[in-house]
Amino acid sequence: MTSGVQYKTDLKVMMDTLGAEQLNAAVSIEKLTCLGLAEDSRNILPGYLFIARSGEVSDGRRYIHQAKERGALAILCEANGLDNFSQASNCPIPLFSFKDLAQQLGGLSADFYQNPSNDLIILGVTGTNGKTSCTQLLARVLDKLGKKSAVMGTLGNGPVNNLQESKNTTTDAITLQSYLANFKDTDIELVSMEVSSHALKQGRVNGVKFKAALFTNLTRDHLDYHGDMESYAKAKKILLTKEELEFVVINADDAMGANFIRDKEIQAKKYTFSITPINAREADNSVWTEAVSFHDSGIEAEIATPWGFIDFKTSMIGQFNLSNCLAVITTLGALGYPIKEVADHLQTMPFVKGRMERLGGDNQPLVVVDYAHTPDALKHVLHALKPHTNHKLWCVFGCGGDRDKGKRSEMAEIAETYADHLVFTSDNPRGETIEDIITDMLVGLTNPKQCRVEYSREAAITSSISEAVLGDVVLVAGKGHEKYQVIGNEKIPFSDEAVVRDALARGSWK
Repeated sequence: MTSGVQYKTDLKVMMDTLGAEQLNAAVSIEKLTCLGLAEDSRNILPGYLFIARSGEVSDGRRYIHQAKERGALAILCEANGLDNFSQASNCPIPLFSFKDLAQQLGGLSADFYQNPSNDLIILGVTGTNGKTSCTQLLARVLDKLGKKSAVMGTLGNGPVNNLQESKNTTTDAITLQSYLANFKDTDIELVSMEVSSHALKQGRVNGVKFKAALFTNLTRDHLDYHGDMESYAKAKKILLTKEELEFVVINADDAMGANFIRDKEIQAKKYTFSITPINAREADNSVWTEAVSFHDSGIEAEIATPWGFIDFKTSMIGQFNLSNCLAVITTLGALGYPIKEVADHLQTMPFVKGRMERLGGDNQPLVVVDYAHTPDALKHVLHALKPHTNHKLWCVFGCGGDRDKGKRSEMAEIAETYADHLVFTSDNPRGETIEDIITDMLVGLTNPKQCRVEYSREAAITSSISEAVLGDVVLVAGKGHEKYQVIGNEKIPFSDEAVVRDALARGSWK
């Protein structure tokens, strides 16, 4: 998605604004125009500023020479530890340094792109589960309300019907600001953005002006990165305490959400939502359900809001999807949109890709593809599917490699508790062996002999569907919308949905 607008700025003004130190003062920076920013030397074009900072996997300061060879206008380096990089010596183009550069990159990028978020309404969504569903639903409903909207997150970035693939849930600071600039230049009005804990801690959304923030929940995930739940929660809270926020929307049913409601450091106006009336009524500006009915065709609920009561019906299933819908209703109600119209549009929304995506059914077993990759998410999905299972519930899943190992046995225990048939398989093993990952998973089982192990994910899915009978439900969990498997350092094309559709097409049930 491009607007055709060419952004550029004076290099000296940009470095003076940042307060960066020029290390080779003899090299003139007068009348130099910066035409772009890049962190990857391979993306450098003539006239670009190369941002050479330290990362988790690589260090950009090792690639100063490559950036210079590709036509970099100047180099901006992380100051800490710069003495260890010989390429920074005798640099023939302007070389600047700044401490803690990663935290400054968001603001620097925003300045380069003329602070596009000032002209957009940005809704930030954070939490362990539900970010993708909420951002997608927010953007889709806003589109139906006549507001030109875009979404940024796991499924991609762009207008709701024209998403471009995203490498991360929240993209890097430079790319993020370039998208926002394109949105502004193409008359997008509102953006719903998934904001990950990694992005918050690393400063990727610094320089983004958020109008509102939505907190969905906090459960175990990413402890390989954050270390403990306290640090994980602290990262999420960064979004909720941004000074520019007009309001925050918080899940009152979540334990950390309840803490955030009482947290005086979160000073923006607070709206809360709850699937039960008790939790919601503990705070003002609340949305809650008075009566709820879960059945095979979806959910029916009577919803109380500060803007009136609404009767709500959706084909989505599960308490967590009701919670997501309440989050959307609360956010858009707080923005001033007619609550009845919001609910009417929300009721007609199609399923979000890879989120409780239903395939088969009727004269075939029902197969559900879902991104559930945390203990809490897996529990909620299995719990939601149980009432829709007339015979047996299958659970086919694996756990990611090079990630929090502690959740593997927890997820296995949950699967054994709620499912009738367990099939353990590969997910994204990355740098670990599938055998080691599944060994960790099996520790969580009371009766591991009742679990089938199939290292090939395709074979695991296909065999489970072929052995299922009418009335069975097969959950394929963990990867959802993803179109690849990460094995070693390679991304190998793979789609749960495609494998499921093929297995259903080849099967025969009576």
